[in-house]
Amino acid sequence: MPPKKHIIIIGVLCVISLGLGYWYGMPKEEGSGGGGNGDPKEPEFLKQGLVAYYPFNGNAKDATTNNYHGFLEGPTSTTNRFGQLNQAIAFDGAKDGVSLPNQVFHGLEAFTYTMWLNLDVLKENPAILSLAHKHDHNEFGIGFSKGKFYVTFSNQMQDSLSVSPDSFVHHWRQVVMTLESSSTPFKVYVDGALKSNLAYTKTGPLTVDPGGAWLGQEQDSVGGGFDPAQALNGQLDDIRIYNRALSEAEVKELYEFEKPKTQQASTRQLTLEEKDIVGTYEIRTVNLFTYIFLINGIMEHYTDGEKDDLIFKWSIVGNEVHRISTNSDVVVYAINPDKSITNIATIRDEKRTDISKDNQVTIKKIK
Repeated sequence: MPPKKHIIIIGVLCVISLGLGYWYGMPKEEGSGGGGNGDPKEPEFLKQGLVAYYPFNGNAKDATTNNYHGFLEGPTSTTNRFGQLNQAIAFDGAKDGVSLPNQVFHGLEAFTYTMWLNLDVLKENPAILSLAHKHDHNEFGIGFSKGKFYVTFSNQMQDSLSVSPDSFVHHWRQVVMTLESSSTPFKVYVDGALKSNLAYTKTGPLTVDPGGAWLGQEQDSVGGGFDPAQALNGQLDDIRIYNRALSEAEVKELYEFEKPKTQQASTRQLTLEEKDIVGTYEIRTVNLFTYIFLINGIMEHYTDGEKDDLIFKWSIVGNEVHRISTNSDVVVYAINPDKSITNIATIRDEKRTDISKDNQVTIKKIK
């Protein structure tokens, strides 16, 4: 073979080798429903006893062959914990809810409920899951009440004090709840770690009537009696229901399978640092008001360029700014992506009250 052909063949082989090497070394696309950490190997137990799985990829369809499809009653598609669009659902904190077939839960005595949760705002009593029948609208439920994570079972409510509600604000966290039998405690896990064992007196399987299974709303009657004050304001993703209790090892493996490579804050809000807060803000009403956030945690107040006597202390609490008034009342601000701030709640006598959207004021950062 002439030398020129040798050179051509060697060149072609080099190009093919480089191309294969580049393809092999490329990062694999992260999945939208579990396994988003880049590990393609699905846990062997993942489908054992799986009753329903809701990846919320633009809808509330059940991804199992059981076809227990839910219905979106208001929630919209949003970005999931991997930064992928339309791969989770967002609740508005007012009327949004998801209805699920009662067959998903009815008759279960041993079960596991798993989900990924990200809160926009920690309201006083937001519900995450509510199961009901005609004799008991609190057959089973989970949510937050007065700053505590609760589990209701046959109208008995217990708080999981070791679960920090603030840790869910603008941050995706996995929650897993398991029950081996009605005579054993509920186990509550957050990000694969066991947080609580909650014991109840109820025995026997769950009773859930048709129309009595809801996400994001709390029922005061089967399929109704919703209270906007108890509506979820945040996002849910990757909900799985099993007809058995996952073991502690399985819960840890599920978390490792589903978690992002790097746990990240919500893309809907900023992770706050002092440098994000310090600056000058203004709001125009009848007069011009300018607020200056100082590095030492003091807010000075100006009207039409003239300094007032109003001076407040402020601090960063989680992903919020808390401004403390002279009477110890607290005004809670959310930081928007453009670094403006919006008053979203007040705290008085340790009781947090959300401000209605009609009464919220956004203050623009001008420098």
